[in-house]
Amino acid sequence: DRRSPCLWRHGVSFGGAAVLLASCHPKVKKVIALAPVIDWTVSGPDESFQTLREYTEGAFGGAYRGPRKNWEKLKKGNFYSPLHEIKKMNGQKILLFHAEDDRVVPREPVSLFAQKTGAKIIIKKTGGHLSSRIITYKRNWEIISEFLRNSL
Repeated sequence: DRRSPCLWRHGVSFGGAAVLLASCHPKVKKVIALAPVIDWTVSGPDESFQTLREYTEGAFGGAYRGPRKNWEKLKKGNFYSPLHEIKKMNGQKILLFHAEDDRVVPREPVSLFAQKTGAKIIIKKTGGHLSSRIITYKRNWEIISEFLRNSL
């Protein structure tokens, strides 16, 4: 039903930024972001911004159409950026998962984002750059289920 509220969404990495930004919409009640990009100006040691651009263009081709200047907008940090929109974020709607050993998206901006918004954050000791499969692990799903049950 198109009129029904969106109960929850999840996103990983690049998609993590998308769900965080979507959380500003009143129909989105909860979001779960896994290893989300918070600040496009901060790169991890295994993936520079240039590497991200080249990989995305090569791997996903037409899915990410647009001129090179759009990548430059992203790199400046004020476009498609949860950090730039932080004042619009309601941390009670947000659950973050991140790993200390993530070498693609650094943990520090994510931790700072959680602190500034009041979002719940789960930091894993290991796991690297997390993927969606972590939501299927029993303990993680218990955390997610509890988060989703607690309505706003």
